[in-house]
Amino acid sequence: MWALVHMRSSSKVNMREVGNMANSNPDPTARGLARPLAHVTAVLFAMVCCAGANAAEGIDIGERSSNLIEEIIVTAEKREMNVQEIPIAISVFSAEALDNQGITNLEALQFSVPGLNVGGDRAINIVTLRGVSQENTSSGGESGIAFHLDGVYQARAFAGMTPLFDMERVEVLRGPQGTLYGRNATGGAINYITKKPQHEFEATADVLLGDYDRVLTRGAVNLPLKADQIALRISFLYEDRDGYYDNIWLNKTEGDIESRGYRAQLSISPTSDIEILLSSSRETAGGNIVLGTALTDMGLGTLPVDSDPFTIRQDFSGSDDDTFSQHYGKLTWDLDSMVFSSLTAYAKTDVLTRYDFDYTEGPFIAYDGYRIKAEQWTQEFQLFSNTAGSLEWILGLYYLKEKNDDSGTLNGPFFQGYSFTTTIDTDSYAAYGQATYAMTDKLSLTAGLRYTDDQKDTLDTTFLPPGFTGLPDFLPIPLARDMDWEEVTGKIGVEYNLSDNGFIYASVSRGYKGGGVWVGQAEPYYPEYIIAYEIGSKNTLLGGAAQLNTAVYYYDYEDMQVRRTAGTAGGSVAGRMDNASAATITGVEVDFRLLPIANLDISGSIAFTNAEFDKFSTIDTRFPELGEQDLSGNTVPRVAEWSFKLAAQYTIHLGRAGILTPRINYYWRDDVQSNFFNDREGRVDSMPRTDIGLRYDAQDGRWYLDAFMHYLEDDAALLYRSTHFALPGAYGIVSAPRTYGVRLGVAL
Repeated sequence: MWALVHMRSSSKVNMREVGNMANSNPDPTARGLARPLAHVTAVLFAMVCCAGANAAEGIDIGERSSNLIEEIIVTAEKREMNVQEIPIAISVFSAEALDNQGITNLEALQFSVPGLNVGGDRAINIVTLRGVSQENTSSGGESGIAFHLDGVYQARAFAGMTPLFDMERVEVLRGPQGTLYGRNATGGAINYITKKPQHEFEATADVLLGDYDRVLTRGAVNLPLKADQIALRISFLYEDRDGYYDNIWLNKTEGDIESRGYRAQLSISPTSDIEILLSSSRETAGGNIVLGTALTDMGLGTLPVDSDPFTIRQDFSGSDDDTFSQHYGKLTWDLDSMVFSSLTAYAKTDVLTRYDFDYTEGPFIAYDGYRIKAEQWTQEFQLFSNTAGSLEWILGLYYLKEKNDDSGTLNGPFFQGYSFTTTIDTDSYAAYGQATYAMTDKLSLTAGLRYTDDQKDTLDTTFLPPGFTGLPDFLPIPLARDMDWEEVTGKIGVEYNLSDNGFIYASVSRGYKGGGVWVGQAEPYYPEYIIAYEIGSKNTLLGGAAQLNTAVYYYDYEDMQVRRTAGTAGGSVAGRMDNASAATITGVEVDFRLLPIANLDISGSIAFTNAEFDKFSTIDTRFPELGEQDLSGNTVPRVAEWSFKLAAQYTIHLGRAGILTPRINYYWRDDVQSNFFNDREGRVDSMPRTDIGLRYDAQDGRWYLDAFMHYLEDDAALLYRSTHFALPGAYGIVSAPRTYGVRLGVAL
């Protein structure tokens, strides 16, 4: 079967020349779409041929009774519902789907979700969804994509980069979710839901062995301690992997990872109406980090860069020492006509990162200790309806208290020990409610409101070295700021059932993300707002053998928070944060799933996004003689105009010998701009990605063996590209190369 799938040469593309090729094709979109269409044809042809072979062995491929798409239950509306009944654009991945698609963390998730883009490293990452992103990656800023772990909002982005283990599912809600998910959900919400204790014994474990000496071990045991009343679930993760980078200057391999994690959950049901869930988890990530790689000559006497972006010359060996922990208690009380819940949580993030900031063998700039220490306490009360009827509602109160300590030191002749410390205390209060009323058996109306009060007290101190000031010692420059923003956000929606198997919906919602601070910048930047209009439909077709969902949206984006380049007036050595006047984002998303014949499962999506600044001007410090440049009409950074996903798998029943399932996933993303100026130095070329796998399951379901290969193209594609803020050259962040491995899993 795999021989029918076209695969590219394994030789790496010379990413150093990407910028020079950026404008070589007058129609890059047409050029890029030809490849995915060829792959789609090959995938479908291969799967149908395989299906035909299995049909010849006597399987009735016309039988649909066992060929229906299973119902997926999610909590996107803060209550359990079938995903096909929720008027929201949402992507959902079960534990099996996460394994099959190689989704082990947030970075890998981007290859399966329309409009999602993730760039950065384990400590600092930028998540973009439908053009809504984050420019300030320090503790002074927050992401526009709200991330939740088991219902607990995580203010620090690092929580989303920890490895996944013992998961129930992952939900990605696309579009503003400010009413129910609250603060900083202007672009959407990502929910990680772990497996909870059950009242039956279960034990699972798997071991993955892969190239780059990768070893990944996961396991879980579920213990029913008292029938229908007390259950305990304990799970763990252990992962080691060598790095992808060959540092020929220091003669060592870099970029390795060491991840460890555990989770313990205790469920107590003293009565049939009350459940108490206690959870404690901790994850660590270590290794020697490579933040980026030089793509062009960085100047100042440095040696020419290697054509292979995984061959580097860096004189400063980076390191990572990161810890994330979360502990929470949740009470759920069934009051017959309604349900009350209380969720109390504490989370702590401690990130310590060191890396070569000039990406060369020259001793120019080293980030010798960038540290984020954050603690947060959250409390949420909810009361929601629990009876069948024409009215469904939910009410909630929310409180968050967060304390951040952010610090860093830049060594080398350029910055001579320039350092900073930042302390940020945040208090956020909110009250919200949402109700859906069925006016008829076909027409429903939804309305929701949320009041938010965000308070931030900050103190940051910049320490200027003697070489900057001419003084005999470091000069501290403190800045204190008190900020308070109050906002009301909401949603109005309508849903109309076309039939028992399909409906259309329309909504208007308002999103809000609070302002923040940037080190060395006297004045804070202000909140940003989105008014989002969306029309969509969800359809179950062919008697339950197909699903087709669509969404069309328009965003009126006001006061977008942007990071202007270094050297801009009023900023620091790392630039300044400000608010662009306005932007407009429009898009179309189509996702589908189809079971055309017995045992064949095909799914995919296609997304179009157009994100442009309506009014925005700034200085390009590379060309200061041009003065303030009008960037109106330029594309918003980190947005692919087109993205495409196709996945297929075919189940071959071998009788008593077991089950064999080959699969293939294909993803393609259009060109992406990394900066506001939309020049070739910031352009990241289109990216194809093909993953294949072959899984064998024993007939009794007690064990399985799964072989996989990720990223067949092996093109060392760029995830991010930019000119250096202090050196005359360009650097980039490169995706992982082709990897392969085998996983053995057992279940008792």
